[in-house]
Amino acid sequence: MAGLLSRDSPCVFTTSVGTPVDPRNDYREFKKLLARAGLPSMRLHDVRHTSASLLQERRVASDATFPVERENAAVRDPTWGR
Repeated sequence: MAGLLSRDSPCVFTTSVGTPVDPRNDYREFKKLLARAGLPSMRLHDVRHTSASLLQERRVASDATFPVERENAAVRDPTWGR
């Protein structure tokens, strides 16, 4: 579980004690959340693509969806999220 944003840490997400989140622990928690929600196993990267596709489908402005995508001009291609 993510802790509160710490002024002493450059990290956006931290553990409950303020240390950086270990990617392996984060991935395990993600898998638990998927199981609890009754969703199939997937990569976190797949969720990002799905969210981009859903935003495009709802015609959300690309400037608003850009943070969900990548900091790369190539992803502004309208077919990227599919």
